[in-house]
Amino acid sequence: MASTTNQGEAPTSQAELLYQAQLRKERLFRTHVGASWAVLFSF
Repeated sequence: MASTTNQGEAPTSQAELLYQAQLRKERLFRTHVGASWAVLFSF
């Protein structure tokens, strides 16, 4: 999905900020799940 803001420019809309925050949370969650599986299978 292409961003409507210019490169290096801070997002201006509340929707864009919420969308980016949701993406960060989802990425962090998937990272933690992956790490949990790695620890589970290492034993």
